[in-house]
Amino acid sequence: MTVQAAVSSQSGGTKSPGALRTVSHQVGLRTMPRYQLAPGSNTGSACSRRGPPSATVLPWHVGGSTPGDRAVRGRDRTAPETAGRHVGRMRHAGCMGTRILLVPGFWLGAWAWDEVAEELRGRGHDVCALTLPGLDPEDESRFDATLEQQARAIVEAIDPAEKAVLVAHSGAAVPVYLATDLVPERIGHAIYVDSAPIPNGFVLRDDLGSAREFELPSWAELEAEGNSLTGLDDIALARFREKAVSQPARIAGSPLRMSASTARLDVPTTVVCTSIAAELVRQLSTSGEAPIFSELPRVAADLMDLPTGHWPMWSEPKRLAEVIHSVA
Repeated sequence: MTVQAAVSSQSGGTKSPGALRTVSHQVGLRTMPRYQLAPGSNTGSACSRRGPPSATVLPWHVGGSTPGDRAVRGRDRTAPETAGRHVGRMRHAGCMGTRILLVPGFWLGAWAWDEVAEELRGRGHDVCALTLPGLDPEDESRFDATLEQQARAIVEAIDPAEKAVLVAHSGAAVPVYLATDLVPERIGHAIYVDSAPIPNGFVLRDDLGSAREFELPSWAELEAEGNSLTGLDDIALARFREKAVSQPARIAGSPLRMSASTARLDVPTTVVCTSIAAELVRQLSTSGEAPIFSELPRVAADLMDLPTGHWPMWSEPKRLAEVIHSVA
């Protein structure tokens, strides 16, 4: 999610009045502002069942589009908070053994979450990092994958007997939000990392035409579109380039189709803002300038700042893991 891409996406939008409440949230040694909005298959994985530690970029394209305005359900969700604890609909930050599914964005597989997954397992969580359908380089039919198949793969990774916390980085926001629409009762919390739940009908990349795949652009092209590489050294960039898999255009260029149910709006939601400040996201979510953020008031999302680049799982893995742990 980038400032340039967000404010350049002009079609549609939703306006909603609402109050901004600011509290503080301790992340490691740094106190970060936290904001609350008040109105609105085949899959590879790296999973561990409560074991000891072992072990995108969302190109929020400037041409991303959504069909028209949508009504926002007004509501005011107040979540009092004390140090290290969320109350109301949020779980206790010290709850151990939570099932956490880590879902990577464009061009990435389960490997992208290695450092964060290790940190979370060290805290006792049951962690599974996914490689979504379409992103497995060994799958000869991967270009036939769909958003619906990706969402189903996420759902299938959730034990029917328990709830899971879903963590979506970048472009994974689309299948993750669709998963909350399919089985809202099985999702304890949805966390969007430098991304956001996408409004119905939105298309991430409407500029791909008849292309079959969307290759990882050059670093200069990524930054020109507003995707921050802050915090990534040459080793991280080389690994990214080496392991990146082209994104199926069928997925990147398809509109999100949600059901008529509003149950997904009741899934507790947190947005971790890394390359764009939470306060700006809040403003854009109600200004109508950036339709990609227009769903945030509807889900009464909590916004948290974690200043770094667009790939915090590499630039700030420990701090990102701490944020996920505190929410889960």
